[in-house]
Amino acid sequence: MKTGMSDFGIYDYQYITRVGLHFIIRQQFENPDIVEVENKRDLKAFLHDHSQAIIIIDLSFASLSISDVIALHREFPSSHWIIFMNDAVEKVIREIDKYPFMSILLKDSPENEIVLALEYAVKNRRFICKQVKDIIMDHKYDEIPALTHTEIEILKLLATGKTAKEISAIRFSSVHTIITHKKNIFRKLGVKNIYEATKYAYGIGLMDSIEYYI
Repeated sequence: MKTGMSDFGIYDYQYITRVGLHFIIRQQFENPDIVEVENKRDLKAFLHDHSQAIIIIDLSFASLSISDVIALHREFPSSHWIIFMNDAVEKVIREIDKYPFMSILLKDSPENEIVLALEYAVKNRRFICKQVKDIIMDHKYDEIPALTHTEIEILKLLATGKTAKEISAIRFSSVHTIITHKKNIFRKLGVKNIYEATKYAYGIGLMDSIEYYI
């Protein structure tokens, strides 16, 4: 079903990518305004006229860096950016992941992910394709300070607001065992309470924002 009108700027030198994006956008949105830009000057001019636009850009082809995108977003804070990558380069992904106004897609992402990214962008929500999300999560799990798999699972449950008693029922463990795990988690993370542990779990990506309880 088509949704309301939106403005899209496409900055990508690959002809097949541009054609494909035109097709998908017109399928999903009612009378979209789609503009192709070829350089930073054109992009800035487009944003001046369409400050809430969704910019779909391949940084490997565009003469822009991540720093340039950040600067443009500061100037046009209502814009949303979809970074369309040829390759899942971990270093680049980790840098982009710091900025929630940037969604991330790969050129080989399936159509349903591309559609979702566009729909999310219109609502000013971030979308990260599964392949990239897996890379991000692998890195974030590596950063967790020596938590066991059980402790990670309990931390995720704590982050959704469940009590030790509720977690013990879910995991078929005693309340005492869960409380012991909770104390160990707090000690390892250097936090003092469930609120701080929840913030930590959210910050490292153990849970989506829709699961954020506290």
